[in-house]
Amino acid sequence: MSLESHLIASGGLCSNNNTMKSPSESAFVYRKRENETNYDSDTALLELPAADEKGLCRDAHTINNLGSRNEERKALLESIARRILQCLGEDPTREGLVATPERFASAMLYLTEGYSQDPSDVVESAIFRENSQLVLVKDIEICSLCEHHMLPFIGKIHIGYVPNGQVLGLSKLARIASIFSRRLQIQERLTENVALAIESILKPQGVGVIIEATHMCMIMRGVKKSNAVATTKWMTGVLQEDTAAKKEFYSLLNR
Repeated sequence: MSLESHLIASGGLCSNNNTMKSPSESAFVYRKRENETNYDSDTALLELPAADEKGLCRDAHTINNLGSRNEERKALLESIARRILQCLGEDPTREGLVATPERFASAMLYLTEGYSQDPSDVVESAIFRENSQLVLVKDIEICSLCEHHMLPFIGKIHIGYVPNGQVLGLSKLARIASIFSRRLQIQERLTENVALAIESILKPQGVGVIIEATHMCMIMRGVKKSNAVATTKWMTGVLQEDTAAKKEFYSLLNR
């Protein structure tokens, strides 16, 4: 079965009925560009093992394989984007849309590049032996894609930890947040991912992560509540169990 046939059968492309036509009958049939890759298999382009149950990382071979096949992935995303435009009743060859599939593919690869990144590699040279009390970086801007609707959620993440003999370069906290936000996510899991990654890398006395975000799936569709802000937290160690440490954490956050 071709990719196109598979998409029609699964409802991913316009099928024959009174109001919609199949791609071969559509007035807006996309005409394949010269030298364009033709994907005629409905099997997955990349059969890669999933991340571990916490979404923390993949093995080195998987990460390298994913990153090395970006051109193949981009070509398939472009092909799919053209078919989506057809399903919407649009003409992928008209001036305003002719470059849209390529832009869409590039954007999706960028917004999900965290799948091909391992937090351990990012922080490898930025761990220092130091004795310190609570470390907190707040108001780190994040943007991720909700895995339910693939619409953005945007907000701020606050990351704190109590060191246990070693500290992490401050910018690396933002880098870790970026790696996990550049994946299809839900806010609850993103909060946990960041906290557990820091715990795994530093082995601190405790970690605290809070995210405050607005979700486009609640603003643009569904309940349409533009002022709703979702807050999630994940605490470990002394920041979960010690009242004084927890109080200091929230005090520095002005909460």
